[in-house]
Amino acid sequence: MKNLKSNKYIYKPIGNYLIEADLVSQDQIFKALQEQKITEERFGDILVRQGGIKRNTLDYFVEKIVEPDRLKNNQQDLSDELTNGTSDSSQIASDRLAKTLNLPTLELSPQKVCRLLLIIITCLIIVSSVTQFGAFFLNQSSSAGYSGRLFRLDEEINIPTLYSSLALAFCSILLAIISYMKRVINSSYAGYWKGLSLIFLYLAIDEMCSIHEILSTLRPILNAGGLLYFTWVIPGSIFVAVFLLIFWRFIQSLPRKTRNLFIIAGTIYVGGAIGMEMIGGYHAEAYGEDNPMYSLITTIEESLEMFGIAVFIYALLSYITSHLNVVNLRVDFHQDKKSQVN
Repeated sequence: MKNLKSNKYIYKPIGNYLIEADLVSQDQIFKALQEQKITEERFGDILVRQGGIKRNTLDYFVEKIVEPDRLKNNQQDLSDELTNGTSDSSQIASDRLAKTLNLPTLELSPQKVCRLLLIIITCLIIVSSVTQFGAFFLNQSSSAGYSGRLFRLDEEINIPTLYSSLALAFCSILLAIISYMKRVINSSYAGYWKGLSLIFLYLAIDEMCSIHEILSTLRPILNAGGLLYFTWVIPGSIFVAVFLLIFWRFIQSLPRKTRNLFIIAGTIYVGGAIGMEMIGGYHAEAYGEDNPMYSLITTIEESLEMFGIAVFIYALLSYITSHLNVVNLRVDFHQDKKSQVN
């Protein structure tokens, strides 16, 4: 992770810049900081909401004054470090060293990652649709043949399932990173981030192993049918309700952009996983599962789930880069020292 802080340059809060420019008073800064301790919102968002400064003024000031000044100080700090030959663990120096040695790096910017995920999802949907509806056109079962089983979105243990499991696991990793960073600063919401990480870890495992399908055994016991034909939606809906009761305060405490993206992602995902599953169950009981309409329903269901996770990943990466003093999430691949010697 590339942090805006370095070992020599003392990170200058945005409030100091605003006071020096006589745009806000010390009292306004103090009130905003006090509220930030409670809500953990972005400092600038609080200041704007409290009427201390206009949004367009703040954005212009940050772009033209704050960011150039911080960049200049970080560059000077790197120059001093390399000139003096120090071995401080500055991440800026580490990044420059990686480039010098031509070591491969993976930069996870929110926009690039989201764009890549959307491309992958679109390709999976197209290939799945072609194989499924092409089979019906040829008067075959939608899951008949190797290609049908390999690419069908609603099939188990295939390429779309692998993608969804990895995407959910990636969410779990990002949430664990945020949880760790929140614990470092003793945030009161660190436990919520950890809880979300564990939930998404379970979802990743469930996506690959279809654990929730075991709940289908409840159908005879509950005499379920219609929208509840796939009976796992009953405990699933209960879980969503309990989740909202426990996490709603936490969601409300998030910065506005992050909060909105979380809500959008959750609505899309749950709408597909539970909403479309209920519609699919109603159709499956009445007309069976091996028909074009059921394939269309399941395609919409799985597509919504994948798009929901893509939005959530974008939200997490944006939160990390915007609110944890991280410019870009980077993964460096360094050679082992022994292999370098040999």
